[in-house]
Amino acid sequence: MISAEMLKKAICSAAKNIEKHSEQVNSLNVFPVPDGDTGTNLSLTLSGCAGAISDYDGNCAGELADIAAGELLRCARGNSGVIFSLIFKGFAQSIDGLDFIDAKALARGLENGCEEAYAALEKPTEGTMLTVIRIAASKAHSAAKKGKSVKETFYAALDGARASLKSTPNLLPILKKHGVVDAGGQGLVYILEGMAQAENADGLSDIPKNSTVKSYKTSEDIKYIYCTEFLINGAENADISLLKKRLSETGDCTAAAEHSGIIKVHIHTNAPDSALALGLELGELSNIKIDNMKFQAAAASEKSRLISLCSGSGLKEFLEKNEGVSALECSGSMNASAGDILKAIAECNCENIFISPNNKNTVLAAKRAAVMSGKRVWVNNAETIPEGIAAAKAFSPSNSPENNIAGMDTAVSSVISGAVTYAARDGSFGSGKHFCRGQIIGLVGGEIVCAGYDISETTAEIIRRLLEKSKQKRITLFYGKDTDGGNAEKVVNTVLARCGNIEIEPVYGGQPLYYYLISAE
Repeated sequence: MISAEMLKKAICSAAKNIEKHSEQVNSLNVFPVPDGDTGTNLSLTLSGCAGAISDYDGNCAGELADIAAGELLRCARGNSGVIFSLIFKGFAQSIDGLDFIDAKALARGLENGCEEAYAALEKPTEGTMLTVIRIAASKAHSAAKKGKSVKETFYAALDGARASLKSTPNLLPILKKHGVVDAGGQGLVYILEGMAQAENADGLSDIPKNSTVKSYKTSEDIKYIYCTEFLINGAENADISLLKKRLSETGDCTAAAEHSGIIKVHIHTNAPDSALALGLELGELSNIKIDNMKFQAAAASEKSRLISLCSGSGLKEFLEKNEGVSALECSGSMNASAGDILKAIAECNCENIFISPNNKNTVLAAKRAAVMSGKRVWVNNAETIPEGIAAAKAFSPSNSPENNIAGMDTAVSSVISGAVTYAARDGSFGSGKHFCRGQIIGLVGGEIVCAGYDISETTAEIIRRLLEKSKQKRITLFYGKDTDGGNAEKVVNTVLARCGNIEIEPVYGGQPLYYYLISAE
């Protein structure tokens, strides 16, 4: 039988194991760009959950699983992280209310997790971690049906996952072409292996505690951000004048009124916890309400708002020049977690909220956050920064949701995107052309089309191809944090010399990993 404590150790041990093997999983991505980080995404997803549950001291495995499922959904990064969170969500729903997990409950939970993941995807692809969990669940079902113990049932699932992982190249030709197994499937196997190791390891050590998620900002002209209100109960003998004086030291717009031993407090402050602490000195608190007035002010006159994901201060500034657009800046790479997006949605008080993922690896996280929010949220189909910028330009806070979606989709479809970065590993493209790890690679519409050793030459070639493919005469060149303006000007001059009468504008984007992001529109 699996207790709550054993399940907690298993999750924490899994987080440590996937973190240990994250770079190895990253190296399996068949698309060798540096932000193809399946291992990193799974590691961040698991470690966030492990940090949140490490202090759980209850005795109900079902309750712990429910808490963990919620944390996994909030921490989920990339497609792999979201899919794993869905697997665990189905598992948790299946064991709801159980103090202990026996073999049959374990098998049933894995099957339910598999069904949840498949059902959530519009086009489930075999040869991925979906196949791995499906075979694992099937093997667990067979073992439990034969009367095996819970430990034997889990190991049957693990053996099934390992065998399924080996077969993934036979189901996805692109895996066979590159001679690798599926990265997400390998990550899932490492997670299951980490859970198996929990029995003989201190799975709770070195797990980070919850950290604050980064969010976007809006209006900067409000001195005290949080409108804080609460009731103090049982405060018949309180000195109201003294309370107001002490509250005023932490903010403004202070009000406190007493009736029948109940004090109603209102204050604008940057430290709502300090105001609440003053209240607790006088009695028990209830009806606590804390609102972020910056976000309220930004949304007060808007019916709709677009939250556009990006990475880089220049891109954030460029996006927010468009009316009704807030840029959610992601740290490190474009792989924001569902929790990052969910928090941004929660802090947006508009009636209609739109999300531009601007990265194909963030679309699923954005969709899960939209469902979890309980608000009217639409996710558009922008999968690159240039597409996201086109969507931002087409967005209008005064338009109906239908017109905004249609306008953004049309704008996105009219953009052809290019990018220049470095190869995260050896690979090939086209008809047998090869490149080496660290070599400069150029992409058009998400496909690698050239490789070289000179950033400027590779960029110029990508722009030439974009102009040829799009038949356009205007190029916007966003240069990253590792590229200076001088190099961007060199690229502009090279392109103008080769391509003649075109318009090309270099803009500082500040994005990591990519030397250039390019838009033909």
